[in-house]
Amino acid sequence: LDAVERILDKVGLFAIGPMLDALAITDSRTMRHRLLNALTALGPPVGPPALARLEGAEWFVQRNLLIVLGALPEWPAEFHPEEYATADDPRVRREAIKLMLQGQQRPDLRSQGIVLGLGDADDAVMRLGISAALEGCPPAAEPFLAKLLDHKDEEVRVLAIRVFATLRSRRARDLLLQQVLAKKKWWRRTRLNQPSPEMLAALRGLAAVWARHPDVQVVMGLAARSGVQDIRHAAGLA
Repeated sequence: LDAVERILDKVGLFAIGPMLDALAITDSRTMRHRLLNALTALGPPVGPPALARLEGAEWFVQRNLLIVLGALPEWPAEFHPEEYATADDPRVRREAIKLMLQGQQRPDLRSQGIVLGLGDADDAVMRLGISAALEGCPPAAEPFLAKLLDHKDEEVRVLAIRVFATLRSRRARDLLLQQVLAKKKWWRRTRLNQPSPEMLAALRGLAAVWARHPDVQVVMGLAARSGVQDIRHAAGLA
């Protein structure tokens, strides 16, 4: 590999084609890593030949080429990562959505990437979307985010609640209230749910964004009268 790298230093741009071909067939992780580094070091000239090999390639070739294109300082004008964000293989979708979420070269793709990520059946892709949504969630993503409140993984449910806590829509407020308040029965007064990671995350969000809303003031009053330290702390009262 060291000898190959010395040759590449001499050959320069003429090595792009052979390196892309080698990247398509190698099953060595070390070789793949070296080739990716060498290709991205050559910069924008790698873009057009990499793009030419992308359409119709095997999934692992598409994944590697997307990594190469994503590492370039400038994408080819004809490159549209969203075309691969719905590919059959989740590993291809993951790399395409990563590029959409970068927001550096095509900031207009970020919101679409979040929506696609949140709605993806693959857990790793979905987590890309929810992590990006924490830094800014588009309104169009709310329905997909709401479905994650029933996810089997507690961590995902809490992350979804934390995203809702950044939003200022009525739907977001109502969903947070549902997490905090126990289902009301006609003979019982309004009361708080038992503290849980989800309930406490929702309470923090309500206290931070909606504290002056009449419905939330009821919650804050209940929290103020609670003897549970975690509840008082989440409400910003301790």
